[in-house]
Amino acid sequence: MVYLICLSSPLQRKTGGARHYIGFSPNAHTLGCRVRQHCQGRGARFTQGAVERGIELNFVRLWAEGDRQFERQLKRQKNARRYCPICNSTK
Repeated sequence: MVYLICLSSPLQRKTGGARHYIGFSPNAHTLGCRVRQHCQGRGARFTQGAVERGIELNFVRLWAEGDRQFERQLKRQKNARRYCPICNSTK
């Protein structure tokens, strides 16, 4: 399972920093544990920094059939924003 997190504001405001994190979990059970880790500031360093700054984490997309290879493919594109339903909503 591959998931996408969108931050409520950029991690580094001065540079218009990153707002998205793509992660992987092998199944639904470990996904729940991973989500809790991110929200508690014990997940990836990126999300840890967001929690330390009081930035809200929004879990916005899940690819249930996604595997580690798919996660790497998405990350290599360096354009997670294109997959975010919040950032790409029509207003």
